[in-house]
Amino acid sequence: MSLLDALLLEPYRDPREVWLVPTRADGALGSGTMDDPFDCSVIQGPSVNIQSLVQPDPAQPTIAEVTTETPHGFSEGDRVSIFGMTGDNFPFDYRDAQLWSGNFLIEAPVTERSFRYRMVLAPGHPPLPPSSGPFTCYRHVCRFDEVMRGLPGTGRVAVHLGPGVFSTRGFAGVAGSWVPRPGRITGSGIDVTIVKIVDAVVPDKLYWAFGNDGGWLSGFELEDMTIDANLAEQPVPPGQPWAPVACGGCWLVGKHIHLRRLRVINFGTQTPDQECFALANRGTVLDLYRASGQESVDCLIEECILEKPGSPTCAKPLVWASRGATAFCRPRVRPPSAVAWWIASIPMDSPGTPSV
Repeated sequence: MSLLDALLLEPYRDPREVWLVPTRADGALGSGTMDDPFDCSVIQGPSVNIQSLVQPDPAQPTIAEVTTETPHGFSEGDRVSIFGMTGDNFPFDYRDAQLWSGNFLIEAPVTERSFRYRMVLAPGHPPLPPSSGPFTCYRHVCRFDEVMRGLPGTGRVAVHLGPGVFSTRGFAGVAGSWVPRPGRITGSGIDVTIVKIVDAVVPDKLYWAFGNDGGWLSGFELEDMTIDANLAEQPVPPGQPWAPVACGGCWLVGKHIHLRRLRVINFGTQTPDQECFALANRGTVLDLYRASGQESVDCLIEECILEKPGSPTCAKPLVWASRGATAFCRPRVRPPSAVAWWIASIPMDSPGTPSV
């Protein structure tokens, strides 16, 4: 085939414009075109053989430590499956197999070839070495996060989200987080496209579906979707009444940032160490501005709906807009007196208490 024929037969795809869907029937990843969108389902990652399983701390018998035969590539907060164990590996009590194996969330410390997880109850004994085939583990991969991390690093990118629910671990400043690139992310409409935070497991952290705390974003639009912070459904550590985290919709630092037609639900805080911000579109505070020279201008929050706080423990859901930002939000709460609402405007050149 000649080069001219190849160019005529193959449709052009701008690498700076991609289409995503929550799941595909064929399970393929896709190429990101309108006719072949990226699949963003949660999938099983590569299996990794386990070298040993132990209880590293007698004072915490529910903690298990895994050492793998090869580097695993996992991070704190990843959801992992441990399998391959049977009653034959536990001659003293076959029921221990149900405690050591299953789905778990990885806890610190995590090294290149080891990680820890927490069991529901303390087992009586560690497993005996397998007689046939090794114990194995694999990570549950949020393809949405993988796709967002793999977007082109230069230039503006336009991302189109199809109808359905996209699961994300969002941004919390921990391993596995991703940050938006300059450009635009557009859904298919409020309550048609839903981006939901999952596996917010690092204690006392504030998770956002879209965030870049500590970075600087210039030129970004987010519009036409529902953001489900999913606070009440985050994994609860054993022995605690709820997940000690906070979950919000957006925390975006920079200039020329526009948030339009967003609905944020199930947000709030369940830890005294974090204040919840349902939507925050802001620049650097005064001392950082003086040091860096970066100024926030043209930041917009428009036609956004905030409702259904995620927990009775929610303290102060905020809409935080900095200098150059205009907020047009319609907060709705059921019941109306359930929570105190604040809309804060923080002038860059006016240190002190924010005006509310």
